[in-house]
Amino acid sequence: MSNLNKLVQEKLAEMEAKEKVVRKNLQYLNNNKKTLRNPAQREFPPKEQPKQVPELSPQGDVITQEEVIPGMQSYIQAYLKMPAENMEEINKILPPTSSSRYFPMIYCLIAQTLKEIKEITEYKLSEYITTEEDLDLSSDTEEFRKKQEYLRSILSAEEKEQEEQQKNIVILIPDLLAKDNLTSKRAKELYPEILKLIHSIENGTFYRMRRLCKGNDNSMNGAPEVRTVSGVRIAYKQIGPNAYAIFAIFIKAKKDMRHHDFLVNRMREYEERAQQLKEDLTDEQFMKQQQELFNIFCEKLAAKDSDGINKLLLATKGSNPKKLVRK
Repeated sequence: MSNLNKLVQEKLAEMEAKEKVVRKNLQYLNNNKKTLRNPAQREFPPKEQPKQVPELSPQGDVITQEEVIPGMQSYIQAYLKMPAENMEEINKILPPTSSSRYFPMIYCLIAQTLKEIKEITEYKLSEYITTEEDLDLSSDTEEFRKKQEYLRSILSAEEKEQEEQQKNIVILIPDLLAKDNLTSKRAKELYPEILKLIHSIENGTFYRMRRLCKGNDNSMNGAPEVRTVSGVRIAYKQIGPNAYAIFAIFIKAKKDMRHHDFLVNRMREYEERAQQLKEDLTDEQFMKQQQELFNIFCEKLAAKDSDGINKLLLATKGSNPKKLVRK
């Protein structure tokens, strides 16, 4: 399936490269309608050469549309007959959205749309232009452009949904984080970096991650941290396939040797709660409350609301974060 998706995306890239040439010619035509009515006066702009995209195939051969999706031509014909204002009904002529052919079909239809626009423009550039009406290009291409925009909106919505599904779950432990000095002037200055690190855990990039202890030192039980060059540290533990619990947020001074003892003590406090946290991952109400807590916490970091952060963490020690207001 990955080869199929790669094929249609490469074909789409090729068509988009050609579309740039089409648009330039459209602009030229619209600016020179009167001159174009007289073939003897035509001076076309030099043609741009679209970037060559190699055909992809496991066997090295050119793959036809019918090989990509059986019955492709029947889908294309139904699509071409559909008015742009009825595009919301496109799923009636496509495979089910759950089908592995659905999104490759969308890519193919976008490529077909670009092809239609290109062919219309090539006709307008031909010697068959005889009337002013023939030079009115906008009405001929607008229909296909609207269709293309709708198809791309389907792809954008799918990409956004996939991004949401791929995000990690970040669990905050308020009674532990409330002990961290997150309201100090120094911490407040670094709220943007704290937020950046939290989002790196959420999106799975784990910015500058490293294990807290090296070698045979197992005092931190393999816990990692994400960190910035300014000294911001966030220590966390994985508690599920895509779930991570943050148990410490702190600013490490360059020559401060006390942070190791601090982290060892904090790890002990976390481990007292670890098993319950893992069990709570299946509790729908707990997860709903945690998501609300996470959202409000990030909002207050972004707003540099140190008082709000302090009240939030203190108020959510074993309580329902949905009772809190964002203001």
